[in-house]
Formats: sequence, structure tokens, C-alpha cells
Amino acid sequence: MGSELKSITGLGLSKPNTYPNMERITYDPAKLRSIDINIKIVECSICGANPHYARGDWDGPHLPIIPGHEMIGYIVNKGSDISDDDFKLVIE
Repeated sequence: MGSELKSITGLGLSKPNTYPNMERITYDPAKLRSIDINIKIVECSICGANPHYARGDWDGPHLPIIPGHEMIGYIVNKGSDISDDDFKLVIE
């Protein structure tokens, strides 16, 4: 596996009431815990729920946010408690 992710960059929102005008956002991820995996996202889509969450229609918005949850990617790092046999990964 690769090294721990140093930063994450994507199109997202950092200010309220700006959806759908997204901007490039870069942030530092949390430290990898023993039960975590890091996934490098290659493609991601936005479904009908994401605009509601980004606008704060449902208790929020929690900013900054990079909307999207239907993605394709690959695992770049895993915590020490994750074995190679543990992988059954679906992201939707």
C-alpha cells in the first residue's frame, strides 16, 4: 500500500448559500487510524440528495464539503487492523 494521504482536493463549497457555484477545496485529512482505509477517488457523481445537503436543507450545511458519494476509486492505504482478506468494498 502507499503512504498516508497528505491532502485532499476536490470541487466543493466553503461558504454557505453558494451551491451550485463550487470552488477548488484542499484540506488535510484526519490521521489514518488502525481501522481506516484511504481511497483515492477517480470519478464521483452527485445525486439528488447532495444539493439538499450542500444547501443546508437537512441540518447544515457542514462546511467545507465536497459533495458526492457514488464513486469509483482504489485503496491507497489501510490501517494496521485491516488485513488483505477484509476487503469487500462498495461505495454508493
